[in-house]
Amino acid sequence: MRHANTGLLILGLLPFAACITAARPDDGASIRRAKGYPLDDFEGTTASNGVGWWASADSNNLGSIASFAIEPSVAGTTGGAGHLSGHLGRSEGKTYSWASLGLATKPDSSATDFTGVRLVRFRVKGDGGHYRLAMPRESVKDYGNFSAPFTAPKVWTEIEIRVDSLAQPGWAQAVPRVFNDVKSIEIAPLDEGKDFDLYLDDVQLVLTPTKPNPFEAPDEPPAKLDGKAIVLDDFEGKGAVNGGVWGAEMDTNNLGTVASYRAEDSEDATHKIAGHLSGKLGKNIDKLWPWASLAINIEPNATPTDLSAVKGIRFWAKGSGVYRAVITRKAVTDYGNFGYTFGGPKEWKQIVVPLEKMKQATWAQKVPDGFSDAISLEFQPTTAAAPFELWIDDVEFVVDPSKPSPFKAR
Repeated sequence: MRHANTGLLILGLLPFAACITAARPDDGASIRRAKGYPLDDFEGTTASNGVGWWASADSNNLGSIASFAIEPSVAGTTGGAGHLSGHLGRSEGKTYSWASLGLATKPDSSATDFTGVRLVRFRVKGDGGHYRLAMPRESVKDYGNFSAPFTAPKVWTEIEIRVDSLAQPGWAQAVPRVFNDVKSIEIAPLDEGKDFDLYLDDVQLVLTPTKPNPFEAPDEPPAKLDGKAIVLDDFEGKGAVNGGVWGAEMDTNNLGTVASYRAEDSEDATHKIAGHLSGKLGKNIDKLWPWASLAINIEPNATPTDLSAVKGIRFWAKGSGVYRAVITRKAVTDYGNFGYTFGGPKEWKQIVVPLEKMKQATWAQKVPDGFSDAISLEFQPTTAAAPFELWIDDVEFVVDPSKPSPFKAR
C-alpha cells in the first residue's frame, strides 16, 4: 500500500524511541534494502497467515481498555489501516496494567519458527506516545517477553525493528535468545494513565534468503491413505451413512459469532450438492473466545465410538479462511480437541488427514493419543473477527479392512 506521506525512518529518538539497533557493517544496509514479506496491509479481515489481529487489556480494575478495528479509509493511505485505541490504566503495587494488539503466528496459537526472520517493518501514525513491539515465545513463562520500544509519530512513519535487537526486561527469567517458538507478534502502549491511539499499516517481515518463510508451508504432496474408504456423506440427499445429521453450532457469548449450514447446489458439475458452512467468527473479549463449527456425531446419540480401525479422513473442500478438521473425544474436557489445520482452497481440492497428524492445541490439557472415545467430526473456522465460508463434499473415513467398521449398519 502506498501512502501520501512517506515519513522518515526512526533511528534513535530518546528515551523510548530507539527502535533499531545500529546498522552493522556486515549486513545492516542490506537488511534495510531487502524486500519484506507482506504480513498484513489491512485490506482484508486477516493477515497473510490467515489470522486476525485482536486487542486485549488487563481486567484488574485499573481502567485499562483496548479496541481494534480495520478502517477502510484513513488519511495518508490509499486503503485500509488497523486502528488500536483505548486507555492504559496505572499499575498499583503488584497489580499491573497492560493493553496490547496481537497477531497469533498460527491459527491454533501454537508456536512458529521465526529463526529466518531478521527484521520487522511496519508503518505507524499515532499520538506521539511510547509503544513496544514484542514477540511472546512459548519458552517465556513469566511475561518477560523479548521486545523493543518505539514511538508513534503524528505523521505516517516507517519503523524497522531488528529481531536481534529484541531483549527481555531485567526482571524476567532469562531464556536463550533464539526465536524458534514465537507464538505471536504484539504491539503495546507504555504510557500509564493515558489514552492511546495508533494506526498501523504495511506490516512486513524481512527474511534471511536461505531460510524458509515461517508462514508458507512447503508444497508437499497429499498424504496417502491405504485402506477401505467408507463414504460418510456425499450430500446427495441420502443422508450420512451413520444416520447422523450435520449442523452448525456456535458460541453464545454475545461476541458477534453467526454460523449457518445448508446442503445446497455449489454450482460445480463434479460437486453439485455439497455442505455449505458460512458466517462470521466473533471477537475475543477478555477471557471469552468465539467459536463455530459444522459438526456431525459419529454415533447419532453421541455415544463415544472406537475409531481404532480408522487410518484417516478424506474430504473435498472449497472456500476461504483457515479451518481445523477436528475429532472431539470424551477424554478432552477443555475444548483442546485433536485437529488438523487446513486452508479453504479457492478451487475444489481433496484434503487428506491421517489421524496421526491430528494434534491438540498447545494450551490444552494433554490426554493420551488415540481415538477410542470419539464423539464427533467437526470443521471449525479459526480466525477471530472474520467472515468464513466453507464447502465440503464426499467425506470419507479410510479404515483398515481387517477391522470392523466404526459405523453401525443402518
